[in-house]
Amino acid sequence: PQGRVFKWKVMPFGVANAPALFQELMNKILSILRRRPKVQELISRGAQMEAHIDDVCLGTNTQEDHLILLGEFFAVCQENHTRLKLEKCEFMQETMQYLGFDVGYGWWTPAASKAKPLMDAKVRHEDPKKGLHDVRSFIGACNFYRRHIKNFTYTSAVLTDLIKKSTTWRWGPQEQQAFDELKDKVANAKCLGVPRAQGEIILVTDASNVGGGGTLFQWQALEKEEFDSAISQWGTEGLNRDGTLKHSYPDDKWVLVPLGHWNWKWNQARGNYSTYEQELLAGMLVLSSQARLLGSNPVVWLCDQEPVRSFQKGPPPEKAKLRRWWTYLSQLRLTVHHIQGVKNECADYISRNNFDALIGARSEALAKEAFSRMDVHLDLNMTMIRPLDGLQQSEYLQEFGDIYR
Repeated sequence: PQGRVFKWKVMPFGVANAPALFQELMNKILSILRRRPKVQELISRGAQMEAHIDDVCLGTNTQEDHLILLGEFFAVCQENHTRLKLEKCEFMQETMQYLGFDVGYGWWTPAASKAKPLMDAKVRHEDPKKGLHDVRSFIGACNFYRRHIKNFTYTSAVLTDLIKKSTTWRWGPQEQQAFDELKDKVANAKCLGVPRAQGEIILVTDASNVGGGGTLFQWQALEKEEFDSAISQWGTEGLNRDGTLKHSYPDDKWVLVPLGHWNWKWNQARGNYSTYEQELLAGMLVLSSQARLLGSNPVVWLCDQEPVRSFQKGPPPEKAKLRRWWTYLSQLRLTVHHIQGVKNECADYISRNNFDALIGARSEALAKEAFSRMDVHLDLNMTMIRPLDGLQQSEYLQEFGDIYR
C-alpha cells in the first residue's frame, strides 16, 4: 500500500528457491569459517567441514582440534544469526549417519535405518496403478545405493522393464523373485572405502550386447612416508598368468580399496554397437561419471578388448563418436592393460551368465583383505561394518583427513 514494498525478514516455508538460498547461506558461513586463523591451522592438520543444506559435518583428527573447531563454528554461527537445535546435533562421534549413509574411519555404507524400510517394502500388485507406483518408488530408493550393490542393473532389469510406459502391468513369479533378490542385496550392501586425493586408480570393465559396467579400486598407503616414496617407484603393470594383479606395491604397506560398482543396461542404439565400441563405452561411462573421484590421479584400465589399447595410443579416429571418446581419454593419465575375459572377475557388470559366481569371491576377498589391513572389521554377511575397539589410525590417515567425527 502507498507504494511501499514488503519483504520477508526470514525465509518462509514453501518457497521454491528456499533450498538453494539456504545452501548458499551455509556455504558463506563455512567460507567465513575457513578464513579464520585458527581454522586455517586446523585445515593444515587435516580438518574438514562440509554442509548439505542444514546438515553440517565437521571432522578433525584429534579431540583437541575438534573442540577448537566447534568453538570457531559456534562463533561464526552467532555472528551470522544462525541458530542450532541441540536435539538434532551430535558431537564427538567416531561414526555418524550423514545423508543416508553410515560413515566411519575410512569406510561408508548404506545406513541401517534407511535400509530397513526397503526391507519392509511391499508391492500392491492387485491394483496396477498402486503396484506401478510401489515399484517405481522402490527402484528409485534402491538406485540411491546402487554404487554399493553388486550387479544392481542385472537384478533390477525385470522391474525396470515393468515400469516402462509401453509395458503392460504384470506381476508373476519372475517379478517377485527380482523384487525379493533386490531387497536381499540392499540388506547386504557392500561397504566401500573412502577415496583419497592421491593414489593410483584401477578400473576393471567388461561389456556385451546386453550391458556393461566397471569397478573402481584405489591403491592406498598405510603410512604417509610410503606414499611419498612411491610416486615414481611403484605401479600396476597388468595381470599375471594366474589372473592375479601384477604390481610392484608392497603387500604389507599398501592396500587395494574398492571404491564402487557402476553398470548400465544398453538401450536399443547402444545394443547395436560393435563389441569394441561397447567396451569403450563401458569405460567411458565410468570414467566420465566419476571424474571428480578420479581427480588428477593416474588410472590403470584393465579390459578384455585388446584393441582398446591401440585406440588410446593411436591417432584420432574418423568417426565423430569415437573421436569424442578419444579426446576425453587423451586428457587423463591413462594406461590400458589387456585382461583375458575368463579372468575378468572384478568388474561389476551384467555381461556374463555366471557373473555372480565369478565376481563374488574375488571382490569380497579384495574388500576383506583391504579393510582388514586398515584395521577395520569387515563382516560381509552384515549390512554395515564398525571399527574395532581401540582402533588406532596411522599418521597417513590423519594427514589426509580420512577420519570423520
